[in-house]
Amino acid sequence: MKAPLALAGQPLVNTATVKGEQADPESKNDQSTVTTTEGPAADLAITKRMGKAEAGKPLVYTLAITNHGPSASSAVTVKDTLPAGTTFKSAAPSQGTCSASGQTVTCQLGQLASGGSAQVSITVEVAATATGSIRNVASVEGPEPDPDKSNNESAVEGPVTPAPPGGAPNLKVVKTADTSTPQIGVPFNYDVAISNSGDDDAKNVKVVDTLNGR
Repeated sequence: MKAPLALAGQPLVNTATVKGEQADPESKNDQSTVTTTEGPAADLAITKRMGKAEAGKPLVYTLAITNHGPSASSAVTVKDTLPAGTTFKSAAPSQGTCSASGQTVTCQLGQLASGGSAQVSITVEVAATATGSIRNVASVEGPEPDPDKSNNESAVEGPVTPAPPGGAPNLKVVKTADTSTPQIGVPFNYDVAISNSGDDDAKNVKVVDTLNGR
């Protein structure tokens, strides 16, 4: 027989009885009962959401993990293989720990009660040269049998907003003298400092300093 999922982790009592047409002189052995305990089962599920993907900027993935029961899961593991064109920055689980090796993020969330939930936020950096769209898949599993594996994986895909075109240089010049009261016949120095506070390189920079001839 197949035990119903609702009995996971609970005792299962089964009794068999035998009867015949003739009288039975020993009726005490006409019935036998056996009790077994149904093993645990945990229906783990995962859903994944992604923020806005912009080239050269951070992107946050949010993973929601739920245990639909009927039993607790003793050790929930989440794996997320990051897509090409992204670089792992951090992972913050609501319980347990996360680590990254290359493009694979693994989170050991520990025990999750029946009806319980957990969340993981993963931050990546989108490559400045990224274009098109990026797709990401995450999965969840536990040591207990899972009666519904169709919800053990979740995928998201979204477009990448290209990086804005390069900006412009912003040159600045500051001139100072080593004295505010120069004297006739005594040398003094001018200091000319040039800086670029813009978001692009300044090319062929030329400085012209016109001295007062008086």
